[in-house]
Amino acid sequence: MVAVLGLASCGVSTTGVIEAGEAATAPSATVNVYLVRGGQVVAVPRQTPGDPSVTTALTLLFDGSTAVYAAKGYSSELPRLRTPVQVQVKDGMLVIVALSEAVGPLRPTAMRQVVCTAADAVRRSYPDGPPSSRQDTPATSGETSLAVPTAHVPVLVAVTTPAWRRTGSSLDCP
Repeated sequence: MVAVLGLASCGVSTTGVIEAGEAATAPSATVNVYLVRGGQVVAVPRQTPGDPSVTTALTLLFDGSTAVYAAKGYSSELPRLRTPVQVQVKDGMLVIVALSEAVGPLRPTAMRQVVCTAADAVRRSYPDGPPSSRQDTPATSGETSLAVPTAHVPVLVAVTTPAWRRTGSSLDCP
């Protein structure tokens, strides 16, 4: 009791809640998903909380167009999945997209949506080029040899299901 009275007499006043701005939120990232508009595959930015991985981008793609983008004429030719898409990225140059559901083979435009979304996400993950695309340059005048990315290395994307497999290349993307 004496300690409480001592603190009360030291001139420190009590305060209520002090507003210091907005509540903290998780960081968000932007990924591009490729939707269809006017028969063409087009990149559309989407916000995602946290990880902007290839898996995240493809999950958003298979979720389809949002109401906002649908109102602007964007659609998707991809089926909605009931199970999560499984993704493997090998050396930043090969993406394997495994669909566990029995869906029919993807039409060419739907396949381009998957290929372009996966390739864009890979390129964002490896801004200096995929690890396997780098080549050593000869050292000159005593300098250390540096790994330099080769330009325009295509990303290959394989979409597989229990019944079929189809592949595409980022070279076919806008």
